[in-house]
Amino acid sequence: MRPDERVEFALDSNLAVLFVVGVADRSAVSRHKRLAPRFSIEDFDILRHALEGAARVVVPPHVLTETSNLARQGAAADARNLAEAFRFVVESFDEVEVEARQAVGVDDFQRLGLTDCVLLVLGSRGATLLTVDEALYCAALSKGYDAVNFADLRAFGASRR
Repeated sequence: MRPDERVEFALDSNLAVLFVVGVADRSAVSRHKRLAPRFSIEDFDILRHALEGAARVVVPPHVLTETSNLARQGAAADARNLAEAFRFVVESFDEVEVEARQAVGVDDFQRLGLTDCVLLVLGSRGATLLTVDEALYCAALSKGYDAVNFADLRAFGASRR
């Protein structure tokens, strides 16, 4: 992927949680149970910038379900903002169906699980996987699918400062 190329991203659950929490309240990223200390406010900014440049962002219901459940594990005081941010994400991204029976047929299913294999199916359909999960990233590349490791975006973002 060239930096100036507009792509269709399929977002993994971890990054979707980062996006939802950051949309709700950027400062909440540093205190959210599922994000801190792995992610920073700067990570949210990098992700938001990448998604703003995408042709579109696709998410399967499996990722949306995980995102809703994981995002809600934050502080109770953030519950209303998180619900509104999640609603915004659902309305902004394109929900695409992948049948579970198709995902469990992926040869990496036992190792990666259902949601990651759903993302691999989207990769087989031409979506570029945007992930922080090294195993998913490597599986996508081994199949010849387009994938971006969020660590590379971090490194690129850091080099531009």
